[in-house]
Amino acid sequence: MSIIVTITKKRHLEAAMAVYLSTIPADPEVTPPYASVEDYVQAQVESVHESWADTTGVDAIPVGAFVRRFPGARMDAINAAAPTDPVIAQILAQLDAVKIVRLGAQVTIDAMTYLVAHGYITQSEFDAILAY
Repeated sequence: MSIIVTITKKRHLEAAMAVYLSTIPADPEVTPPYASVEDYVQAQVESVHESWADTTGVDAIPVGAFVRRFPGARMDAINAAAPTDPVIAQILAQLDAVKIVRLGAQVTIDAMTYLVAHGYITQSEFDAILAY
């Protein structure tokens, strides 16, 4: 599912352009934070979406429930790799530091992508573990 947002009211379009223009540095040597007004609006919409996800907790599960989504042998292999794989050690340290895992958060997706890329889990396990 996807939802497409369209801005049609003139005052909203003008406001978006005005705010976007205010982000452009006066110094022409400095790269603006957004390539276009469209990029600016998309970033703002994504920020709202993130606040909705954070507020509702739609993708939040306790760490224990997250870990139980891994097949036992897979989690054993991940734990065994920690002493020799600094990325795995960092992933496990992050899990130890939180109580809740947000399944759709970029940090979670990045960690899981690493696990797939390095053979710790399969793509189908990735999909099942991150399902919500």
